[in-house]
Amino acid sequence: MRTASEEKTGKPSGGSPAFEIKEALVGLALDKSDASLLKYLGFFSGVVPLQHLSLLHVVPSPKPVWPFRAVYPEKPAGLSREKEAEVVQAMQAETKKMPPHLSGDKLSYTVREGSLLEEFVTIALEKEQGLMAIGKRPGNNHGLLAKNLIRHATTNLLIVPEQSPGHLRTIVVPIDFSENSSRALKLALVLKNQAGKGARVIALNIYQRPNLMSYKLDMTPEQFERNIQENHEKGFEKFIAEQLPGFEKDVHPMLVESDLPDIAHQILEQSLKAKADLVIMGSKGHSKLERLLLGSTTETLLNINEEIPMMVVK
Repeated sequence: MRTASEEKTGKPSGGSPAFEIKEALVGLALDKSDASLLKYLGFFSGVVPLQHLSLLHVVPSPKPVWPFRAVYPEKPAGLSREKEAEVVQAMQAETKKMPPHLSGDKLSYTVREGSLLEEFVTIALEKEQGLMAIGKRPGNNHGLLAKNLIRHATTNLLIVPEQSPGHLRTIVVPIDFSENSSRALKLALVLKNQAGKGARVIALNIYQRPNLMSYKLDMTPEQFERNIQENHEKGFEKFIAEQLPGFEKDVHPMLVESDLPDIAHQILEQSLKAKADLVIMGSKGHSKLERLLLGSTTETLLNINEEIPMMVVK
């Protein structure tokens, strides 16, 4: 998705960033996950400039408030001024440790009552966002929230678990040679360039070993497996040459053969082995059918990943 400036796959020119975000919508839960989320955003803004953060907290409502939006567009039904002021004060206390370049008029606070998902999507539609960000505590329901946000939102989503690293040295991009993974790789290269010297991008492709019983082989099983591996290597080279010409040396391939159908756990395992600081995945498009077909791999990874920040690119 394009933000304040157009995304590029090349290095920044003239000292200006190739990728920046005008407006980021940040969900605060007012729990322990907020500290990790805000700390990570403070670091992340050093890589990707964030011009403004809209901080949102949604107070759960005992009854649906969506029908009242047309009648009371400015103030959620049932939320008193005193309660709203109390929540804003709590949110301001959470942001006191934000770096100086993300303080003052760089921050705004919004309190809504109702469904967290509905309010996130509503605000995103009211004002175009370049990024939506939420924290994640072990065992909370933000994996489900993230999955639903991906299906309904039209912008990139960043999920930050507790204890996320405050650096960006290794970016892992799971690829399936589709347009979605190409888009994720292009963003990863931009972040790599903006993160500076020492950052690297790993393109991870996990492929399943074919059932040898289904083939009439004119070669030994060892030769057959070597042939499969060579074909994947050639496919990877062709994919990078076509999608990212001139950047072949900037992407490190990681081709992993697996006998297991559960790709998400394999992605997490390999990302942890690579000491990934960020995993970037491309989501499907914006049609109703594409949203319903959000890959089970992405859904599962959102649920099981408790350690590595994850960005889903629209």
